[in-house]
Amino acid sequence: MKEKRKAKGLRSIVIFIPTIVTISILYALILASTIMINIDTTEMTATNEEVTNCIDLINNLQGGSSKLSATAISFTHTPYYPSPAKPINENALNSYMSEFTDDSKNPNNILDGLKKYGWDENNPTALFNAESAKLIKSSVDAAIEMVKMQAHALRLINTMSIVNLPDTVLNSIPEFDLLDEELSLSDDEKQNHALEILLNRDYSEKQQTISENTRAVTNIITSSTLEKNNTISFRIKLFRGFLWGGILLILIANVLLFFILLKRLVFPITTFSKRIDNNERLDEAHALYEPNYLAKAYNRLLDRHKEFETELRNVAEIDSLTNMPNRYCYNEFLKITPEEEKNACVFLFDINNLKYVNDTYGHSKGDELIKNASICIKECFLDQNGKNCFRIGGDEFVAILENINKDDIDDYIQAFQEKQKELNVSIAVGYAFTENIKEVGYEKLIIRADKKMYKNKKQIKEGESPTVVC
Repeated sequence: MKEKRKAKGLRSIVIFIPTIVTISILYALILASTIMINIDTTEMTATNEEVTNCIDLINNLQGGSSKLSATAISFTHTPYYPSPAKPINENALNSYMSEFTDDSKNPNNILDGLKKYGWDENNPTALFNAESAKLIKSSVDAAIEMVKMQAHALRLINTMSIVNLPDTVLNSIPEFDLLDEELSLSDDEKQNHALEILLNRDYSEKQQTISENTRAVTNIITSSTLEKNNTISFRIKLFRGFLWGGILLILIANVLLFFILLKRLVFPITTFSKRIDNNERLDEAHALYEPNYLAKAYNRLLDRHKEFETELRNVAEIDSLTNMPNRYCYNEFLKITPEEEKNACVFLFDINNLKYVNDTYGHSKGDELIKNASICIKECFLDQNGKNCFRIGGDEFVAILENINKDDIDDYIQAFQEKQKELNVSIAVGYAFTENIKEVGYEKLIIRADKKMYKNKKQIKEGESPTVVC
């Protein structure tokens, strides 16, 4: 056996590794300083951005709850204008709904927004310590309770005889089950009770809790962030003294070039080689143009190969004239030893007068006869899998049915005979049945069916009644 020859030429890795080691030694201090400055600057920018966004969210919680409370009280105080028609106070109601449907001021949305920046009631972070996390949760809970109390008041106002809130409002605000005592109040009493809900001590304490907590959280975050930024600023000033602008630009250019070539050229080619050895498709998305072009061409070739392989398999296994599995498939089926004890029946078929048709009318008519015979067999005996009927010779066919009841065989034969008349074909048939195919085996069953088929064929030729031999 010939030994495989190794590829000639210098490996690209031999060039890249010494180059990057040399550059790294020369510019180690400068590179380290640059990286640290970038890290610290990015960290400071990200921290300041997070703090700004968090404080905006916290302010939205406080401002949103205050505005929502004010507009709710305004509408509850004057749900309709004092005129003969007593129209609903749309200005106050629209103001309330505008605040209520503002997602940026929704307590749950604010809490979700803070979670993106590390808020977790059970796991304190650098931005949110245990105290600030607890204060935020308390504020959000208070804001949610205020919304429920506002829903209570608005639902109560809606039951007044002269007020009918629009569906858009009712569908937006939370549901609230009113007590029977509340529903029995007069309109004035309902309005007064609604005002009491929004002006009571509990409601005011929740509003005060939100104000105090958000102010305290803002102070905590601002203080901790200022201390952290002072530390980072000192480090940046220290590292900045080691930088040389010109050398840094050269180093960055060289390193970028190196990594681009390594990632987009060397690694893809290595991966391509392994995947080609495994007969797998190549990934065309992570390399330069030339490797991608090669991958695309290879993939097209692989697709054509698979199509050709499928065509060859069809040619090898499928009879082109009848589109039925051929003798090869039949032999492969017989190689499989039955493993289950189940009923099975083998039907053997032989087309009558095929030689006469070929000799008298030509082979085209003979082919037509074979096709009609195959249609007759498939329509009567083909199962759901579609692979139990075979053409095993010029005029010979086999159908194998499993899990078939013996009482049903006559129905199959009756339908088969009627189909022969419909397609104007004559086919001799014999069958053999067993209740335990695992014990008998298909070969013995086929021998029995073959004898009965030839007996049936003899009867047909001698002009006897073409009853199937059982």
